[in-house]
Amino acid sequence: MRRPTAFLCGSYILGMAAEFFLKPNPLILCTVAACIAGVGIAALYGYKKGRLRWSKKNFCLYLIAILLSLLGAAQYGWQEQKTGTLEQHQGEFVTLCGKVVSAAEKKEEDHKLTLVVQELEGAGTLKKEERVLVSVYGPCPQYYTFQGQKVQISGFIQLPAPRRNPKTFDYRMYLKTRNISVILAVKPENIQVSNQVYHSYLYGISKIKHTFKANLQSLFDDETTGLLMGLIFGDNGGIDDELYETFQKNGICHVLSVSGLHVGCLYMCIHALFGRKRNRRVYGLIIFVLFFYASLSNFSPTVMRAFFMILLNMLSKYMYCRYDMLTSGAVTMAGMLFVNPMNLLNLGFQLSFLAIFSLAVLTPAAMRIWSKSVAAVLSIQAGMVPVSAYVFNYFSLSSFLVNIPVAFLSGWLIPLGMLLLLFSMLGSLVPDTGLLLEALNALFQITGILTEFFCKLLIFINNIFFINKISYRYMVSPPLWSVFLYYGVLFFISSEIYRILWQRKKYKYIERLLVLVICTALIFGNSLKDGFERVQMTFVDVGQGDCLLIKTPEGKAVLIDSGGSSQYDVGKKTLLPYLLKNGVKKIDLALITHFHTDHAGGLYTLAREIPVKKIGMYEGNQLLADQIEQRTGVSPENFMYLTKGQTFKVGKELEIEVLYPRKQTKEQYVELMGDEKDENASCLVMKVTLEGVSVIMTGDMDTNGERLLLEDSSENELKADILKVAHHGSRYGSSEEFLEAVRPEISVIQVGKNTYGHPHETTVERLESMCKKVYRNDRQGAVGIEIEKGSNIKIHTMI
Repeated sequence: MRRPTAFLCGSYILGMAAEFFLKPNPLILCTVAACIAGVGIAALYGYKKGRLRWSKKNFCLYLIAILLSLLGAAQYGWQEQKTGTLEQHQGEFVTLCGKVVSAAEKKEEDHKLTLVVQELEGAGTLKKEERVLVSVYGPCPQYYTFQGQKVQISGFIQLPAPRRNPKTFDYRMYLKTRNISVILAVKPENIQVSNQVYHSYLYGISKIKHTFKANLQSLFDDETTGLLMGLIFGDNGGIDDELYETFQKNGICHVLSVSGLHVGCLYMCIHALFGRKRNRRVYGLIIFVLFFYASLSNFSPTVMRAFFMILLNMLSKYMYCRYDMLTSGAVTMAGMLFVNPMNLLNLGFQLSFLAIFSLAVLTPAAMRIWSKSVAAVLSIQAGMVPVSAYVFNYFSLSSFLVNIPVAFLSGWLIPLGMLLLLFSMLGSLVPDTGLLLEALNALFQITGILTEFFCKLLIFINNIFFINKISYRYMVSPPLWSVFLYYGVLFFISSEIYRILWQRKKYKYIERLLVLVICTALIFGNSLKDGFERVQMTFVDVGQGDCLLIKTPEGKAVLIDSGGSSQYDVGKKTLLPYLLKNGVKKIDLALITHFHTDHAGGLYTLAREIPVKKIGMYEGNQLLADQIEQRTGVSPENFMYLTKGQTFKVGKELEIEVLYPRKQTKEQYVELMGDEKDENASCLVMKVTLEGVSVIMTGDMDTNGERLLLEDSSENELKADILKVAHHGSRYGSSEEFLEAVRPEISVIQVGKNTYGHPHETTVERLESMCKKVYRNDRQGAVGIEIEKGSNIKIHTMI
């Protein structure tokens, strides 16, 4: 075997991946280990008797590989199940004592501290240090001085939010990759800083970054300052959201997150400066500078990957050994996972190593057709496009072109930014007066002029290539098994093994290996299914708001309400990723019960991102047609005006019946639309029936509306299997008379964190006494309705 080290490291990594995807029972792992031990003993006996054909070297290699796989699986399983002391104090007000290892500013009054807790007041010193993410809300201009100091912080311990909608972002798992299991939200006055600096290096790093930022702000505008902080440190808090989004959609966002590109550029500059000499002093200086830069970027996984691979590259040069990128990448990946197995789920970690393995495996094969530079670019694109489609749900058409000038500009901007950082550091070390300080300031300003030119040029090029909805295309996430199959087949047919087997005409071996790749992709790719892929209706968790997604057997998507918030873009940041990750690229019909923000706000931005063919609303809203068109971008020709008595179908199986309100005169509509506070009284109430299962959608109807609805409906008209509880469980709805008329088996309360007291405890008690099951978005996340044969209902929840 040509790369035994890479093979062994790959086996260790595969063991961890198998544990994550398949989650085998510990008893199975122990049984496998016992079987391997038995096979090993039998093999030794066979070798002694001369009955085995395998060479001892190959046998030992495969045996060690299997043992490493088991070790990786056991280590990852233990790390995933591990719980800390602080998790047991969830919801309690505590005082924590520890040291701050990082401090960052997200917004002017939003700062994040990573606290390594050593002591819990009342419980004493912790057996093992634990990390906490502290969110500091409020003015805190001296936040940067916390890093490297011992502090005492008081607040309520909370668990991070888990994944609340199918296939969407899991904040709890993300923090776990950083070894953080609990969070704390505090105000600046809840933090007491000791005068003891426990780590002078970290304290100095924080001051260097803050001083550098202040120097940039004194020379540049906010846009250039934010861009440079992103380019050099990966700190994107100062970049405008719209500008950052255009960088993302153009496929050049990688320059704003510190990665191997930055570390490699710094390495090449230093190496070239010393004439590429191979001696200990030069290599020692390079290691020091790269480690210093890694600490400035808070030791992010992408930077550490590049740092360790450069160390291996320098070691091979110093020892006059051949450097192999694939082996180096495998060793680095295995080493980083050994230190922190949860890195396996870190997206930056995944993308960084995927790019390296794409270069190592695909480029040699592509070089048989194209030149080295073209082959490298195409290899990176072939390796990154599928995972970008799966994770980010868009395909950047402009990235192929814009990355060429951006790579050139980055080659200038990164070294210039490093020079600015060097001048800023030297300026803080020299006396406040004197020629040396003036010279450093002059150098800083001269370099700054050139840097600003390249920054503006970078933004200009980005803006030229970005054309909304043309330079990129939204994509639904492909099935996970298809992503694994793509990479498995692509890497296999690009590998040396495939080429050797093909040249030797061993086609049966190729077939067997392809079958193995296909089976592995299908098993791993289908192992994470949670049941939501089978649901037909989903009460989407949009926080304090309503939203029901219905998928018909014909593949049509109907949305009833869309959530919304004045503080957060629900349409773009919650609904859009949820829909794309769950196979919905367009909305065939959006029905809005009424146009309060928590019911319609999400649609305003969603309709500008993906096609919304038709919007249904109460007829009285035709007076607001121009306003609705302006907010959604949907033409009034595609508006449906609904009143009581109307029934229509979407496909063959979905039937929607409007139960309330009645048709009124134009004068009454003018009066009704003018009273914004009374809009709840005129919201649509609909009965949705899909494959024999019925749902009553009540919007924000109150008890008065329920009384009118009861007076105007027959006994069976309101009977339904599922009730969407009115007004988020308010005490002014869901009367006993109304519940008796509907007689639901299941009720769903769409509610999030709020200050209105929703859901009211008396409403919840009434629902629990009259329904078999009561589900809440704030406690169970998204609630999925799977309709089985015979109209049987199966419920799926995220939490």
